[in-house]
Amino acid sequence: MGMNNIEAILGCRKKLKLTASEYLFLWYLAFRGNDEDRDFAVRGEAWPGHLTIKAEIGLDSETVRCASRRMTGLKILTIHDPGYKDRNSTTYIVDYTRFEAPLDSRPHPPQIEAPHPSDSGVPPPSN
Repeated sequence: MGMNNIEAILGCRKKLKLTASEYLFLWYLAFRGNDEDRDFAVRGEAWPGHLTIKAEIGLDSETVRCASRRMTGLKILTIHDPGYKDRNSTTYIVDYTRFEAPLDSRPHPPQIEAPHPSDSGVPPPSN
């Protein structure tokens, strides 16, 4: 499963102006896709069928087709028809290099320092 892929797409919804359905579909492909190149598939390659997609995330075939067309136009998704690598369903390949930022350049949550007990204004307990 693609935990590295999911990390790669965090924050891309605004940048790419994806609808909620498009982002859900991209997230799903990231989750289902390979994290790394393998003998039988490259990183980002997934081949869930439309019935599987509908059952697992609730997107119908037309929504998947629209999202696929838009992401193909953004050049973040390549689509291969059934038969590619002898598969029975469509193969989707997400190109993570199109929106992936180096880990050290991603936004980090602000660091909040806990106040020191002596700064609270409350006197320490006396014995």
